[in-house]
Amino acid sequence: MAKAVLEVGFKATSDKHAVGRMIDSILKRGSKLMDDLHVLNVSLLMRAIEHKDVDSATRLVSGMGDGYRRASINKWLQFHGPFKWVKSDDKTHTMGGKFKLDDARYEECLKDKAGIYKRATAEPFWKFDPAPEFKGIDILALIKGILDRAEKAEEQADTPEKKAKLKTKGLVQLRKVYKELAD
Repeated sequence: MAKAVLEVGFKATSDKHAVGRMIDSILKRGSKLMDDLHVLNVSLLMRAIEHKDVDSATRLVSGMGDGYRRASINKWLQFHGPFKWVKSDDKTHTMGGKFKLDDARYEECLKDKAGIYKRATAEPFWKFDPAPEFKGIDILALIKGILDRAEKAEEQADTPEKKAKLKTKGLVQLRKVYKELAD
């Protein structure tokens, strides 16, 4: 059987052995990347405590893609070190903010550096803030909630002004869809 190859800016393949090698490579590199991220996070914590440098942490968190759970890294850094996340309109920071040194927390960290480093080393960010479990959605319950809210709004619209504000254009169709799905 011919092996399919797709060229779309990179080379993808349907070859079983090539796919297996790619999986092995990703698993190996992924595990190493997580370990490297943990070492880097502890290093960022040390930089902040030893040198008052929080800009390096901002650089990491702002530069990471969403798939790397940067919000968890952010929480981990703030929990263990003198980091405070502040909102910013500066577009160079992709998470809408940047780290500032939390002076009060900095003084606390100076008093317990060894303890902080020990605790931070023992608990990587992915254990500190695990990814949430997937939760499905109940479409029928969502539609029912919309219908209930619409009915309540219709009941409360007791003046022509209030009735004019109701935007119920698709409500009849939504009720029909709900009835069909619920049966």
